[in-house]
Amino acid sequence: MRKRKTYKEVLVIADIQFLITVALKAMLTSAGYRVFVAQSRETLEDLLQKKTVSLVITDHTNFFNGSTKELTALKRSHPETAVLVLTGSVSKSRLKELDGAGISNIAMKSDDRDEILRAVKAALKEKKHYSPELLDLLLKTDKQHTVESLLLTSSEIDLIQALSREVSLNEIAIKKKTTSAAVDRQLKKVFRKLGVTDQKQLIAVAVKSGLIDSIEYYI
Repeated sequence: MRKRKTYKEVLVIADIQFLITVALKAMLTSAGYRVFVAQSRETLEDLLQKKTVSLVITDHTNFFNGSTKELTALKRSHPETAVLVLTGSVSKSRLKELDGAGISNIAMKSDDRDEILRAVKAALKEKKHYSPELLDLLLKTDKQHTVESLLLTSSEIDLIQALSREVSLNEIAIKKKTTSAAVDRQLKKVFRKLGVTDQKQLIAVAVKSGLIDSIEYYI
């Protein structure tokens, strides 16, 4: 007899777009989450009061009328609940505004299934995560300000470029006259700064930002 799937995290989709909520609920349910939908603020608050909600997925542009203050208030009143903004469009200034308000998990409705699930998992683990499209938006700036805006040190840039050449962490450690553990800690710090979770995403961001020659990398 087949075991029944055990649902752990409870997610709430706070969005007023019908097709989005239906598709997203079906996708997240099939991934093993228990999912509820709130199409009004009253319903959202009721669910937050009655359920142990791990994550609220919302499009602040339609559900909160674009107000970052209400998102901040939501996080303040329910600190145990993570927030993932899943939006259809966002400007660089609004992205920075969201980040300044403490919203560090943002994905796009145009993202594919795997990317949205990565964003959900990152939010549940309280790890900062931006979709690749948003990272690209943040990186569209003058080259002389790119490194400063990302707060990357020259040593961190060297690390990224070495990884793009498929140099192992152990080889990098030997060259730097340090330990593999120290290099691994530095790599994780770079992940946090750029809001990525693996080397594949890191290299993609580096290519888009010009830190790596795209032709050289893909060849």
